[in-house]
Amino acid sequence: MNFLSHFYLIQDNPDPYLVLGMVLPDMVKNHRKTWNLHPYKQAGQLEEDAVLRSIYRGWELHLETDRRFHSSSFFSLHSVELRKQIAAVLSGPPFRPFFLAHIALELLLDSLLIIQQRVDIGKFYLRLSACGEQDIVRFLEINGIHEAPSFTGWFRQFTRSAYLYSYSSPGNLSHALDSIGRRVWQVPFPEEKKGQLAVILQAYRNEIENDYLPIFEEITYYLRPL
Repeated sequence: MNFLSHFYLIQDNPDPYLVLGMVLPDMVKNHRKTWNLHPYKQAGQLEEDAVLRSIYRGWELHLETDRRFHSSSFFSLHSVELRKQIAAVLSGPPFRPFFLAHIALELLLDSLLIIQQRVDIGKFYLRLSACGEQDIVRFLEINGIHEAPSFTGWFRQFTRSAYLYSYSSPGNLSHALDSIGRRVWQVPFPEEKKGQLAVILQAYRNEIENDYLPIFEEITYYLRPL
């Protein structure tokens, strides 16, 4: 799941560090894909500090959310169908339609939460802005990231740009899909394909707009004991 979908599951929780932890795994990979964190190995130290404990709890919630989502029938059904549609306009090396379908489905969920006003994006950014950068650095350093201070500039830019507001537009979703893909294969989509992908995303968003909420309800049910 993407940033807003993760936040949606805990948006009523006032703890900014829990929210941070819930999205930090994806943030870390967006900043530096070579960083590999395994906070459970440092659980004893993290549990001793209230702030670090909240980040750690959010991190674990993120992992469990993704496990539930990626093993769901919803993900299986719609990622396969999206792959077929994407492959019809964008296939062959270096592009990987299944990877793009996976990401596209997650972007579409964020987009639906926005246009149906089910998630408060302003609250999301306020929660993140309330987190101290020194606390983020501490969490990363405890988990073996020696270049942790380099993350703070990226984090600042992420919160200031507030680009997630743009996900209401299929054209911007196509652009986001292109940007994410380029992190993997360093080749942009052909310009004419971006418009075709935007049409596919618009149509698919319309198709699932009345049927997507049960996946959030299912995941919330399993997260309750955590």
